[in-house]
Amino acid sequence: MYRFVRLVWLGALVSLYLAGSAQAACPQADLNGDCRVDLFDLQILAGQWLYPAESATDLNSRDGVNLADFALFAEQYLEEGIPLVINELMAANSSIARDPQGQYDDWLEIHNYGAAVINVAGCYLTDDLAVPTKWRIPDNNPAATIIGPGRYLLIWADGDIADAGLHAGFKLDADGEQIALFDRDGMTLIHSAAFPDQTADISFGCFPDASDNWRFFPVPTPGAANNEAYLGEVEAVQVSHERGFYESPFSVTLATETEGAAIYYTLDGSEPFDLARGGRFPAGNVYTGPIAISQTTCLRAKAIKTGW
Repeated sequence: MYRFVRLVWLGALVSLYLAGSAQAACPQADLNGDCRVDLFDLQILAGQWLYPAESATDLNSRDGVNLADFALFAEQYLEEGIPLVINELMAANSSIARDPQGQYDDWLEIHNYGAAVINVAGCYLTDDLAVPTKWRIPDNNPAATIIGPGRYLLIWADGDIADAGLHAGFKLDADGEQIALFDRDGMTLIHSAAFPDQTADISFGCFPDASDNWRFFPVPTPGAANNEAYLGEVEAVQVSHERGFYESPFSVTLATETEGAAIYYTLDGSEPFDLARGGRFPAGNVYTGPIAISQTTCLRAKAIKTGW
């Protein structure tokens, strides 16, 4: 006679035209972040004279801030780049923002962090860097493609290019991919962004705006400044046994690769770490060691880390 034990587990959860007017990348000597090398940057460089090599003003990355860095600065004086970034995106929009057709489609946001108005008409967006001209931003509606200084442009990534509004000719992959913005020549890369697996209704973007620091956002802000960023995303809970039928009792171990994360679990199918149900304390048990399974059990587990 066999005794079958079933294990079920569920996981957690005026315009500046671009081509020919500037280089794509911001110059190295742009020290104040406006994508132009001018007197403001010179003031910063002079103010950090003889600073150590770790300083951003040590332009040649050796011997600290000295005359060699002033020489490099002089070479780049009045150079400017294109101050545009893909600033935020959502590849799994289920209830956050509706497009003009009332649909919850994926979206991405372009941010102009410069001091001049920029018209992105004629530029290209792609989710395949081998095909940089995959979708051309329309040039027949300047009111829809002009981005003021410090402002944002929202583009729907749903493949429905015939719909009213700006709709890219591709969709975002919630499993992660790379997207890029190219200049009108179809060759000059302005900015690119790679993103990992995405969670429904959680956006991913620069924090702060236009930085190289990418974070997840519990409160997405399409068309506005990014804020309230998560510090990171907790890795999924790893379970020692697959769901299924077993002939004898056993013990289940749980783990996550995120250092410092706590694992909460339940054995009755309820949501672990449910603050509404748990009252003063989160619902579920804190995992401290192997869990004995001797009868049909619905095991649910969630890894939690403060600020993540």
